[in-house]
Amino acid sequence: MKKIIAILMTGIILFGLSGCEKDDKPPEEPLVLVSDSHFRDNPDLYNEEYMIDYMGYETKVEDDVEKSATFEIHGYTITADYENTRYLYTLKEVETTYWSGRDISLTFDKYTNELASFRFIRFPEDYIKKTEYITGEQAKAIADEFLETQIDLKEWTWVDNGFEGDSSLKYGIRYDKYINNVVVMRLLIQTDLYGNIQNYIKYTNSVLEGVSVPDWSDEVYIDGAVGLLKKIYKDKGLKEVKDCEIIGDKTLAYLRPRDLDVVEYYMNCMLVFEDGTEENLYRKFYYAIPD
Repeated sequence: MKKIIAILMTGIILFGLSGCEKDDKPPEEPLVLVSDSHFRDNPDLYNEEYMIDYMGYETKVEDDVEKSATFEIHGYTITADYENTRYLYTLKEVETTYWSGRDISLTFDKYTNELASFRFIRFPEDYIKKTEYITGEQAKAIADEFLETQIDLKEWTWVDNGFEGDSSLKYGIRYDKYINNVVVMRLLIQTDLYGNIQNYIKYTNSVLEGVSVPDWSDEVYIDGAVGLLKKIYKDKGLKEVKDCEIIGDKTLAYLRPRDLDVVEYYMNCMLVFEDGTEENLYRKFYYAIPD
């Protein structure tokens, strides 16, 4: 048995991630993919060369990990047993998963040994430290106080705090870290209404060594998506693609089945056909980062 001390986070390092120092000119023929959920039931449009649906993860039970471990989290000691290893489809992290009974789950990055997530399905009685109702701002202050011991919050952007979760019984606090307007790291912390930290998850792509995030405008990503749609709808009477807009954040990701570093984003647009009909399309696209 090994003992891992993890006060929710064990220091987050952005391995090798940077803004592009080389020519930021986008490729003339970019590799862009789209989520296939819009097309899988339409054989006239479906083309696996252009489309993917890699949500989720693959699990394996492996021999090269510790089968049990003692974790100390937020001043509370947990003894947990190894369950499986998760190979995430859109992150390079490989997570080792441990359970303490069926009430507490924890995952660690297999490569860096940093805490990736934890969740209390039910609070052990001796874990609960706070018993008075708090406000959303107080929940954020609790998260900030903890995070300031682990990271430099000045480098992060607070995105949201408010009610979320089943029956609105939790506060959710989120921080993002950006490079060239692309989210490269994300932290999510959830407390109960009394301020006891219940759930935690981080997305960092921490082993994307050598990946440079391009300094591109939204128009580059829109043009890439429009070019792909024109390929998909070739010979289908497509006249133009208009009113295109990226919705939400662009996010750094990794498509494990294709071994591609990508920027993923949602785009909304209108497809206009030669016969005068129009179709609104809202889908996730993946723009491959050039080597």
